[in-house]
Amino acid sequence: VSQLGFMFLGLGVGAWVGAIFHLFTHAFFKALLFLGSGSVMHAIGGDCDITRQGRLARHIPWTTTTFVVGSLALAGIFPFAGFFSKEMILGAAFAGHHYVLFGFAVLAAGGTAFYVFRAVFSVFFGRRDADALHPAPAAASHGGHDAADHGGHGHGGVHESPWVMLAPLVILAVMSFVAGWPLEHGFGEFLGRVLPSAEHAEVPGAHLAEALAIVVALGGLTFAWVTYQKGLVDPGRIAASWPRLYALSLNKFYVDEIYAAAIVRPLLATARWALRFDLDVIDGIVNGVADTARGWGAALARLQTGKVRDYLLFMALGLVAVLGVLLWLGGRT
Repeated sequence: VSQLGFMFLGLGVGAWVGAIFHLFTHAFFKALLFLGSGSVMHAIGGDCDITRQGRLARHIPWTTTTFVVGSLALAGIFPFAGFFSKEMILGAAFAGHHYVLFGFAVLAAGGTAFYVFRAVFSVFFGRRDADALHPAPAAASHGGHDAADHGGHGHGGVHESPWVMLAPLVILAVMSFVAGWPLEHGFGEFLGRVLPSAEHAEVPGAHLAEALAIVVALGGLTFAWVTYQKGLVDPGRIAASWPRLYALSLNKFYVDEIYAAAIVRPLLATARWALRFDLDVIDGIVNGVADTARGWGAALARLQTGKVRDYLLFMALGLVAVLGVLLWLGGRT
């Protein structure tokens, strides 16, 4: 979601080419990270809880290498693809004097580097041992062969994915590298044919601002390394020291709850009221007219007996009524 934020930031500051270029580069390393996560889950039997993983790099080197490449690209570290597309957006934001937006983007770059390398260090390196968390299956004799001969689940039960899964990871890892600087200028020239260019004049300090973004991203990576690899920072102690801030982060800033309270529940209540109004009032009026017509029709239908004497009686009664009215009116005049 943070990368979508960068894309829309690019649109907002006029870096349309940069926004679409980031969409293009983002497709490779984000797909790589999703498929890499699946490869990790396959390696450890479907477990997707990173608190139960650690030191997987020695068991699944291909998955580890490609996942790290995708993480570097996502964090915008030079010379991977994400760096060049983010650079176009951040440069346009600073050159266009959108300093507040630029500041938020720099913080987002640092946060991105931190959260993705939190996963990298926790899962592939870290201090936990996957052998203890995912022990090898007990050997079973099958004609003189043990379970490792049949399942290939050596190394404490953790095993590398087959090449049918690794080949896409390698291709995406290569593209996460070469989709950056080799395609940057050609991509801009190609899109420049259909999109108005919003190139800003060279602004003093623009390259320094881009360098700042790189430093902040490296800072996020370093903080993740210090916290989850070296253990010099205790996340639990930080959470205990800032319980409200931790709860705010843990509950995703209560966006879902706010959305439900401000939009979902009011819309559902309005929909239920509209449904009752439709059933009780609109349908009530329509059905009431129909029921009234049906009742009068049923009552009048009783007059149609099919007997001539009844019809002659009605005619006589009608004639008497007409004469009575005429006599009454004549008497008044």
